[in-house]
Amino acid sequence: MTDRAWSEGLPSFSAPPVIEVAMGIEFVPIPGLTTIKLVELHRMWESEFPQVQEQPALQPSNMPIESGLRFNVGIPPIRLWMISASDDLLLQIQNDRIILNWRRTPGNEYPRYATLREKYASIWSAFSSEVSRLGIGDLAPVTAEVSFVNRVEESNSMAGLSIENVVSTISPTSILSAASDSVLNIRIPIWEGECEVGQQTVVAAFAQMPSRTVTLDLAARIRVEGMESSAITSALDAAHRSGVESFAKITTPEMHKIWGKR
Repeated sequence: MTDRAWSEGLPSFSAPPVIEVAMGIEFVPIPGLTTIKLVELHRMWESEFPQVQEQPALQPSNMPIESGLRFNVGIPPIRLWMISASDDLLLQIQNDRIILNWRRTPGNEYPRYATLREKYASIWSAFSSEVSRLGIGDLAPVTAEVSFVNRVEESNSMAGLSIENVVSTISPTSILSAASDSVLNIRIPIWEGECEVGQQTVVAAFAQMPSRTVTLDLAARIRVEGMESSAITSALDAAHRSGVESFAKITTPEMHKIWGKR
């Protein structure tokens, strides 16, 4: 795959409504990746992510994992948040995953997937090397995930915003269009040829309070058990492609004009 082959043929928007993007890899839990080791890992990225917070660990994804059942014994695992000085980048690490988030902050535009992809590849490489150097366990990836959070708010150009203005699968006569609050949840298999390699979740929600807002969350997970590092990067690219294509398909031409589709 060429350096930019992952982006060929993808729709693009000059002003997308995205407010958060995350990409990450889930792996078989490493018991040796304790709270102390997580804090030690922070030193690798301290200059770029100086702020640290402790959070409860995320639950395992619901995709099948060949390694079998997981049991929590003893002290519950934690998740370490490492936050950039500008608050827009967040690196999350726990004993079974490492995730990079971009979050929209005032005056901070989406840096695009290519920039985050390069940064995450560097983080993953450094993390893999450090886990190996420390000898705390084997790094066995399970899934690669890319997710997007989009928010559309009522404005002068979009007075009376409702969910059918944004989501093309809902007609103006649908009962959802008349609801004060509504949620649409869709699960879509991801195929490679005749093989199902992952799944995508699309959640569209509409709320009237405190202002009329439509949120559209898309998350794509690809199985990566047994893959080499280069193939894992390709899996992240496939998850990204799935999310972008679904976003373009599920949203309306009216919104595409406002977001500058090209």
